[in-house]
Amino acid sequence: MSESSVHAAKSEKFLHWSRRYLMLSWGDSALLYPSEGEAMLIALYEFTSKPGREADFENAWADVTEAIYSTQGSLGSRLHKTETLGHYIAYAQWPSRETYEAADASRYSEAQRDALNRMKDVIESAMTLYLMEVCDDRLRSDIMPSTHWNKMSPD
Repeated sequence: MSESSVHAAKSEKFLHWSRRYLMLSWGDSALLYPSEGEAMLIALYEFTSKPGREADFENAWADVTEAIYSTQGSLGSRLHKTETLGHYIAYAQWPSRETYEAADASRYSEAQRDALNRMKDVIESAMTLYLMEVCDDRLRSDIMPSTHWNKMSPD
């Protein structure tokens, strides 16, 4: 089955499906359901920005995350500040380990490569802490909608 989408204009809902997941979105909210037999992959990252470069890191991270989302098949990411200035934890969702492992930076446009270089310039350290498969998902996206969903939603 090729990727398809159905738009229900009257209710302003969007339904997207592929072999790997089903996504229902409305307004700023979305629900994601992995296909049977597919385990969604979560990547947990730790970043430390260079001192005084926190805002530059956050802006570059947003641009790089959008590049990954638009070119690599990622389902998006969240960036969290810790109590330590310049220390961040990021949580990225992928429809499968296969999609994550197939990511290839050569797909980036020049502007996306520039964003990646800006991020590298402001990072003191970066580490992948864990690659994890979702075994039970009870995160409620309908309670706290993402402020960036419209910016990252598929066309």
